[in-house]
Amino acid sequence: MPTQVTSIGTTVDGEFYVVNDLPGGLHRVSFAREEPTCRVDRTVKTWGTGTTVDLTVTNTGSTPVNGWTLEFPLVLGQTVVSDWNTDLTQGSNTITAADASHNATIAPGGSITLGYLANHTGDSSPPPRFTLNGDACAIGR
Repeated sequence: MPTQVTSIGTTVDGEFYVVNDLPGGLHRVSFAREEPTCRVDRTVKTWGTGTTVDLTVTNTGSTPVNGWTLEFPLVLGQTVVSDWNTDLTQGSNTITAADASHNATIAPGGSITLGYLANHTGDSSPPPRFTLNGDACAIGR
């Protein structure tokens, strides 16, 4: 994408263009839809100020995932207390979960399960989005 976009528009044929004034130019923009190569199913159990979240990560792609990092945001007010089947770190409301040695590879069509226990201040909602090795995942249940 060019820097200093000064105008956007479409042609009568539906093509999308942006104009920039530094150094000046007209740029055609196109978009491609990619199917996610992963899906995350969430199971949440809540009580009082605690919640457990089980995550099942499925490789929906055609090649194995060898070594993985799952990143997702927590709702503000949630704090991870413990985790399982992962090496999990929390930075403010962002979680980074890395593979454990026994689940580092996810075969095509295969799944791994991990999870965490968290305290919350009233909102026990599950994570709304996930990326696996930087690629966005579909959300299951």
